[in-house]
Amino acid sequence: MLGSKRRIEFNSEAIEPRDRYSYWNDVVCARLSPSENLSLVAPDAFRSKLTNVEIGEVNLCHLSASPMRYDRNRRIISDKPNDDIFIAVIEHGSGQFAQLGREQTPHAGDVLIYDSGRPFRWNISEDTAMMIVMMPRDKLERKVQNLHSLMGRMLPAGQVAAGILKSNMREFLKIEHCNSSYCEERLESSLMDIISSSIDFGFYGDGISLSHRDILEKAKRYILDNMDEPRLSTDVIARCIGTSRRTLFRAFACDGTTLVNWLSEQRLDRAFALLHGKKVNTVTQAAILCGYEDFSNFTRAFKHRFGTLPKDILTGC
Repeated sequence: MLGSKRRIEFNSEAIEPRDRYSYWNDVVCARLSPSENLSLVAPDAFRSKLTNVEIGEVNLCHLSASPMRYDRNRRIISDKPNDDIFIAVIEHGSGQFAQLGREQTPHAGDVLIYDSGRPFRWNISEDTAMMIVMMPRDKLERKVQNLHSLMGRMLPAGQVAAGILKSNMREFLKIEHCNSSYCEERLESSLMDIISSSIDFGFYGDGISLSHRDILEKAKRYILDNMDEPRLSTDVIARCIGTSRRTLFRAFACDGTTLVNWLSEQRLDRAFALLHGKKVNTVTQAAILCGYEDFSNFTRAFKHRFGTLPKDILTGC
């Protein structure tokens, strides 16, 4: 049965005014995605409310809060890992969101998808209410193609898919009791299907065709298998996977990016993983394994993407 463990409600009105923000920051935010937070109002003016419902491994919550700034940086991610994918539906209010070089300004009705395993910033500049569903990455990846490419992207309020997500999340948040584990498993499966099919429809329903998806997957697989090759180019990749340069450009455009940008992101992400995991002994070795010949260019690109030098990641500074 969904009892107190499965459904949690918090209202700042039950806390002494001077303690409301600190409690929200230390206790409530820790249940979501731990970050470095800053209230944009005085402590005694801070207001917040949270309802959290667990359905299997999926968490849904409805939260409203005073203006705040959230910064989930790499130090927080390392200290307090959370690999869930978040889908947020804004009910009212607005703010600025940034992840992976993408910047969004969601308003009422918009749907934002982001990755708790990657750095992000939320600057919520006014009283805001939203519904959020937190889903295990591995389960969602099995249902949504190219899920990683959707992080930091938004479905606008006018899209049918955004409306489907909003109405269904609102209904699932009403759940208070479930009489059996079988019932809970069925609910979890249904919610996963609704979320994944809505995302698929919203981003791909009128865009990338099945043939373009196949080309995109082949291209990405080829790139990942040949990451140490410094001379990967559009012409080389197109020839090796048996398509034209123009078709390859279109496939990546339908995915919301370009081949050059995606390749650069993958090279830098792999370099970060090698350095952070101490799988190389030197920065030069990481650069070579990721296809860089110009080491100064590698250092500049790395610092621009991650805000720190590759040597600092290797040494743990």
